[in-house]
Amino acid sequence: MATAITDDAAQTNGADVSIVEQRPPARCPDGESGRPHWHDVRASATPWEPPSRPTTVVVPHPDDEALLFGGLFTMLRRRAIRCDVIAVTDGEAAYDGVDPRALAARRRHEQAASFDILGVDATRVRRLGLPDGEVAEYCDALTDAIVECGNPVVVAPWQHDHHCDHEACGRAARRAAGILGADVYGGMFWAWHHTPVRRSTATNCERSNSTRRTASAVSPPRPATGRSSSPTTARRC
Repeated sequence: MATAITDDAAQTNGADVSIVEQRPPARCPDGESGRPHWHDVRASATPWEPPSRPTTVVVPHPDDEALLFGGLFTMLRRRAIRCDVIAVTDGEAAYDGVDPRALAARRRHEQAASFDILGVDATRVRRLGLPDGEVAEYCDALTDAIVECGNPVVVAPWQHDHHCDHEACGRAARRAAGILGADVYGGMFWAWHHTPVRRSTATNCERSNSTRRTASAVSPPRPATGRSSSPTTARRC
């Protein structure tokens, strides 16, 4: 994890920041000189320490558990902090021209292996199986699932993380945290390359030095056909 950024929308109870495990790109998505840059946000961030309290982590697609939250899972495991995971979709829409059912089965299997490497207790993973690319249509069900975990800390993608499913997960997490009176944190992934810095106030930035080394042992899923192709999950939806 690296930078954390406070959103300027209404906060819930306590901390409302965005944690990230990726370094910012060389160019700002605004595409304009003189604009705030994610590098500047990260450079000015103060150290962030994940709370040592039971935590719910909302994972939109298989591979997000490693690419977005791998360092967090590793830290929670080392501290023996209880962690509940909501696996929101099976990622069946990631590649065009691949049978969705076969791809979903493949990615579920890969995600289970990823969770095992990261030290996530399989009995605390709840798989919702919501349609990939359509999570926004099921925000109530996702919110309910997060609330049912009942944890005082909720971590999900940032609500401005560009991808429609990531943003829907972020909104549901904020709603659930409001109901629970929990602290909510949002991870940034697509935002580095697609979300203008102006979407965040960056007034409460925090930076964590936790590592993704454990997560790096897990490769991003490939199409079930074995051929090389670019995932379509980067789409704005």
